[in-house]
Amino acid sequence: MDDSLKWERYSALGGGVLFIVLVIASIVIPGSTPKSSDSPAKILKYFQDHKHSIEVAAFVGGLATLPILWWAGSLWARMRRAEGGAPRLALIAVLGLVIGGAGQLVSSGVLATVALRADTVGKPSAQFFFLLSMGAGAAGSTTATAVAPFSGRAALRCASSVPLRNPRAARSTTTQMVPAMMARSIVSDQLST
Repeated sequence: MDDSLKWERYSALGGGVLFIVLVIASIVIPGSTPKSSDSPAKILKYFQDHKHSIEVAAFVGGLATLPILWWAGSLWARMRRAEGGAPRLALIAVLGLVIGGAGQLVSSGVLATVALRADTVGKPSAQFFFLLSMGAGAAGSTTATAVAPFSGRAALRCASSVPLRNPRAARSTTTQMVPAMMARSIVSDQLST
């Protein structure tokens, strides 16, 4: 097997697994979040009581961008090869992942910023930024999840058009991406309700 293909396989697997672990950690660290329908006072109290854990969760979530970018690079290379040099589906899948990731980073950044200023932020401002954060996170998750079928379609093309010793490995991109994005979307939706 070509060393670059072997490297792609390991980086896709390692990047995907590390991303999932870091995202789960960033969700668990700050504990239970308030509901979007909670009072501004309860939301501000959440920021004040969980200031440091929100900051740590944002940092860990930011670290998750490194393995997912590594994974996306491997995904791009495999899908581009499968499409024979015209990477339409690969471009859609990776751009969706980038847009989804941007929404998640905005969400984490807003939460961390409010947590940093929890002592000086008023109740209405805390509620506004909390809702803004939940909206950005949900939009990011929805975008990334919506493009998962493009990734799956290209992965199936990859399995049928690129000779591999293990064709199931080519379909692993979808196997890794869809559950991760669906889980993140479900968790974001649960946190924002």
